[in-house]
Amino acid sequence: MPLPRALYDGLLAEVYDDYTDADNRDDLVLWHRLCGEGHGVKLELASGTGRILLPLLAEEYPVEGLDNSADMLARCRDRGTEMGLAPVLHEADMTTFTLGRRYGLIFCAAGSLTLLAEPGQMEAALERSREHLEPGGQLALAMDAPAKPATGKVLARDMRRDGDGARLRCILDPLPDANPEVARWRMTNEVVPPDGATRRETADIAFRRPAPHTFADMLRARGFADVTLMDAHGTGPIRAGEEAYLALARAG
Repeated sequence: MPLPRALYDGLLAEVYDDYTDADNRDDLVLWHRLCGEGHGVKLELASGTGRILLPLLAEEYPVEGLDNSADMLARCRDRGTEMGLAPVLHEADMTTFTLGRRYGLIFCAAGSLTLLAEPGQMEAALERSREHLEPGGQLALAMDAPAKPATGKVLARDMRRDGDGARLRCILDPLPDANPEVARWRMTNEVVPPDGATRRETADIAFRRPAPHTFADMLRARGFADVTLMDAHGTGPIRAGEEAYLALARAG
């Protein structure tokens, strides 16, 4: 039976690379280092269109990808073909995946784990990850820190696409949620090409951002050891007031 339509299918998959290119992220250095330090095959959760995965493969690191969006995975395969690569990709959900093998490193970049905002989802993903790690294997998760509650509409993206001059916009309208860890939004993505033929998709999206110490306790409760919280670049201890952090742990 095919998986239900994923949040990042459709229009959001089309504009995702434009959005992330505009971010000018420098986190590839971190994942390059962690892959170099680890042993065995690695697995990237929420690997998307291959922003992290494909450069690592190009450096001959044995990394596989997992994502629940068929559209994102298709774009990753196409990009891989252009680069002369054949990535091993798994279409599966982070909360339920069963791949029949273990990995030396499982990692998740860009705070994607925080998309698991419904009750029990984040905990389930941690349990599935532990089951897929070799004994002593490492889990590395980029996490967004808690943020102030939203008070109104947010224009999260407003940019021009270089290729065709289309205007790309992402508009977020806050929705209520009783859990203070969760920020819930109604997200509208728009593509407005020069001819004005607007395409628009709307979906609900939520982020669960537990406090660092709470997340560390969550990891320990799922059987992880050597839990360490670091700054977002993995170069030192976590600092107060940071918008993001890196959580490291090992499977027992």
